[in-house]
Amino acid sequence: VGNLVTANFHIDIASAPTNGGNLVVTGLPFAHTTYSNNYGSMTVPHASQGWSGALTNLSGLVYPGASTCNIFYQNTSGNMVAATHANVGASGNFLATIIYHTA
Repeated sequence: VGNLVTANFHIDIASAPTNGGNLVVTGLPFAHTTYSNNYGSMTVPHASQGWSGALTNLSGLVYPGASTCNIFYQNTSGNMVAATHANVGASGNFLATIIYHTA
């Protein structure tokens, strides 16, 4: 609607590479605005038990100018850190909504 993008989706991961790379949602339909310190966000109401470790508070950020969303979780120290392919384990899935502004 206007310049506000809302993407709802369910990602089902059958297998993930084990190279330790960060999890990133790609293919968003438009790039985020380039205003500095203006981030889009992702909320995750459900994630499967396939994730390795205690991944709590899954979320994501769409950085200014990007058409991707980096995924984060809260670690046991309470810090938000990047989720990696290794965190998915053999498989996993999650439901999410991403909201951001485009130019």
